Amino acid sequence: MNQNSENCLIYNLIYHSEVMTRCKDKLATLKGSDFGDSDAGDAFERIMTMFQERADLSNWGIYSTLTADTVKESVRNYVMALAKSRMPVHGVSSEVVADVESIIASAQKRALINAASKIIGDAKDSGDIDVASLILDAQKKISALANQLQRNEPNANKPQNAIEIAVEYLARVQNDIEAGSKSALMTGFKDIDDITGGLRPGSLNIIAARPGIGKTALALNIAEKVAISQKESCKPVLMFSLEMPKYQIITRMLTTFGRVTSKQVETGNISAVQWSKITNALNDLQINSAENQSACSFYIDDNVSHTASGIAETAREIAKDYEGLSLIVIDYIQLLKAEYRAQNRNTELAETSRILKLLAMEFKCPVIALSQLNREIDKRANHKPVNSDLRDSGALEADADLIMFISRDEQSKDNGDIAPSTGVDQARVYISKNRHGGVGEVYLTFYGAFSVFEESKAKYSAPPPEEPAYQYNSAHFRNAKKSPYEY
Repeated sequence: MNQNSENCLIYNLIYHSEVMTRCKDKLATLKGSDFGDSDAGDAFERIMTMFQERADLSNWGIYSTLTADTVKESVRNYVMALAKSRMPVHGVSSEVVADVESIIASAQKRALINAASKIIGDAKDSGDIDVASLILDAQKKISALANQLQRNEPNANKPQNAIEIAVEYLARVQNDIEAGSKSALMTGFKDIDDITGGLRPGSLNIIAARPGIGKTALALNIAEKVAISQKESCKPVLMFSLEMPKYQIITRMLTTFGRVTSKQVETGNISAVQWSKITNALNDLQINSAENQSACSFYIDDNVSHTASGIAETAREIAKDYEGLSLIVIDYIQLLKAEYRAQNRNTELAETSRILKLLAMEFKCPVIALSQLNREIDKRANHKPVNSDLRDSGALEADADLIMFISRDEQSKDNGDIAPSTGVDQARVYISKNRHGGVGEVYLTFYGAFSVFEESKAKYSAPPPEEPAYQYNSAHFRNAKKSPYEY
């Protein structure tokens, strides 16, 4: 307990009540239950109630209220004893802020100790309960504590006047416009961004398709572009690859950057122009940070044993080094291990979906979760997917803010699962759900040799994959800019 900070704060609130006006926002983050001394906490709650009710806030007014016969005896004795002491006077707001932060920190430590004690007690009394269940329960306790201890803006969780919300929102929009920035993340695909308005902070976004259609390719293309566009903010993209090892993901990135085949990457048979494009793109992923010269805007985690809670913990570890994340990508959601064993897979995925939605809201960044489709799509002649095609869980459809499906012409020809394309193929992206904008259909061109999607209007000639060290037409790059995405 930080008794001195508690006593000093209460003393100044009584005898120098102007600090309530100067520091009302900071004081609003403090609760009576945060005080280690319950009498001090009770006194604090009574003083703040007087402030809210515009009562007599003179020195005598506060003192007489706190020592009235209706007040609990221990609180009266505490206030009278405090009056006889000589506590330091807060002349500046920073001293009040320091006291409040000290009290909150002490409260958080007490809460952590209590949670740890409960976890230890549960482990000792576990009996036949398996260790995995104990660990999962401990993770839930710690996660709940972390959410509970977050200090948001004053009254953030209370109902707010609609006009106040509108004014705040419009002011933020105006500030973004003046600063030349947007709260939503652009995917880098103009037609998609025109319909969706970008990926919103705190949103859960689903990209779904049958195997081999290009889910990973599209998500990786978006993640690459976001990482490069957001590197100045020093908030990286974090990708969880549950299907491919990290070196395979990197190979795909290099093929995209250099417009080379995976075979060329593996053999090193790459032209000077292609090497230049790869190195420029890798340089674009570098965050210019004086504190950390090796800081990068793109992180990959290929731990196949992750649960949704495990992903949340890993995200927090990366986020604390950069004060946040720009985007989280999960490839793919059906491969996440269940938080607990349920009666069916639908229930397990529903819990996973809920945690991912909370994760997006916690970091105030978009989450892209890839999803498989069931085989109902193969029964339809046009192979056009619908929301109910999402495999194993209707919760994905309910929790998602944005759902995008990918379909390719090769799928229609081959009727079902197809092998990854190595040529040029027409792709359709169906935006079937969008809480923040419209829905519609977007056409993209898929270059299978490079695992890359481009705007369909782009004029691009893909080389045969068997040709090593392909030499691009020099005129194509005569006026090229540094970014591999600008043509």
